[in-house]
Amino acid sequence: MFSDCHCHLGEDAESAVEEALKADVGLILTAGIDLESSRRAVEIADRFEAVRACIGVHPWYADEYDVEVEHLFRKLIEEGKVIAVSEIGLDYVGRMTKDWVYEERIIDKKIQRETFKAQLRLAREFELPVIVHDRTPSFETLELIEGEGNVETGAVIHGFSRDVEYVERCEDLGIYLSIGVRPLNRGELTPDAIRRIPLELLLTETDSAQPRDVLRVAEHIATLIDMRPREIGEKTTRNLRRLLRL
Repeated sequence: MFSDCHCHLGEDAESAVEEALKADVGLILTAGIDLESSRRAVEIADRFEAVRACIGVHPWYADEYDVEVEHLFRKLIEEGKVIAVSEIGLDYVGRMTKDWVYEERIIDKKIQRETFKAQLRLAREFELPVIVHDRTPSFETLELIEGEGNVETGAVIHGFSRDVEYVERCEDLGIYLSIGVRPLNRGELTPDAIRRIPLELLLTETDSAQPRDVLRVAEHIATLIDMRPREIGEKTTRNLRRLLRL
């Protein structure tokens, strides 16, 4: 079985999940990027046994996180609807608007950090793992995860596209690294860095609305570390289930 630890199911969720199941993608985490999409993630997860909901405010929209949003997130968690806090993190490169237009303007870094830390603390309080977006030039994101105690409750860097040094830092902390379709399509994946990821900390994702495409990731990884794609799928699915305590 294969798994997608980070996708964004949308209006075509029914057909996307059906196609994923046919491809033997049996565990799918759909993430929110703001309050509305987090609510939608929960609604979708309620409809499909293979899907789990994650809630969070993306760093692109960090200025939208406030007391009311946290209250509503807390309510969803208390109702047992949520399996992880995602998508959260830091992005110092650029952002996509809600109309999906790229712009170089970023949300103030101080606001991003405060929103990130608030959601890390929320996850830590409820002993939920975090799945994190990291577009910074340093180890700041990892340092905040460690500093807030989220290593103990589980942390993942999604869309990994960094170097061997970053992998080694994550290995030291016990932070999972997820390989995704987007960096693969953009040619951002360094073979040496992927080979350096401990199998126990490896996950797969699509970061899209089509979880079936996670098979492409498994196939790519398999060519680099001399394993069969199905072996990659089985190993990463076990890793994900361990992270989620399933």
